[in-house]
Amino acid sequence: MTNIANRLIKMGFAERKYDEQDRRNVFLAITDKGLEILKEAQQKGQELRIELFQVLSEEEVQQFQATHEKLLKNLEEQKEGS
Repeated sequence: MTNIANRLIKMGFAERKYDEQDRRNVFLAITDKGLEILKEAQQKGQELRIELFQVLSEEEVQQFQATHEKLLKNLEEQKEGS
């Protein structure tokens, strides 16, 4: 985790914040540059999903969504059972 944090800081995407009550606690805060990159990545992800699902019919999209929801529900149930 430290290596990831160091790289984010070095690239200017995050900065360390210290807890004034307990200086042993160190937090990462996203910078304006980090927010810009995040927004760009989200936009590209949205464009990719649109492009990816364009080849499916409405019925296929609904089937995919139902399958996805079923899998997520099963995962949540397994997680609660642990």
